[in-house]
Amino acid sequence: MSESFPQLDLHLCLADATLGQGQLMTGGQALQIVHVDSAQIGLMNTTFEAMGQRLAGNARCFFELDGSFVWTGETADNTWQIDGMLYDHSSRLQRLELRGCCPLHIWYQLISYTDSPIERLVCYLQSCRQFVPAGSLSLLWKASDERL
Repeated sequence: MSESFPQLDLHLCLADATLGQGQLMTGGQALQIVHVDSAQIGLMNTTFEAMGQRLAGNARCFFELDGSFVWTGETADNTWQIDGMLYDHSSRLQRLELRGCCPLHIWYQLISYTDSPIERLVCYLQSCRQFVPAGSLSLLWKASDERL
């Protein structure tokens, strides 16, 4: 049995989101669309430097001082890689840009590194050009498991 991971291409940010109209289908799952006023995107509860140190503390994670990083790993059946970029404002983390795939526990680990409540984290999905709650993305891993 081979484990697969959803492909991510998103921006993770902190915002006060309101329910949008409808849902979008991605990875075989319906995700609730949320509306985010770009003026309401806030700063996360960690600094750029602290986030960088947390990332760099992981085996096979290569963090550069400009905020770019590559984190790779493998499971019994598959390899994974996340390419990312950190953006800050006034020394606090503003958003993360993430591309690639990873196991669900790594996704949750990345979220935890922001020190921000998951209820306020949203993802701008590049392919759909829509915001969804960050917590709802766990459905994409469940859909990947169902195809095995």
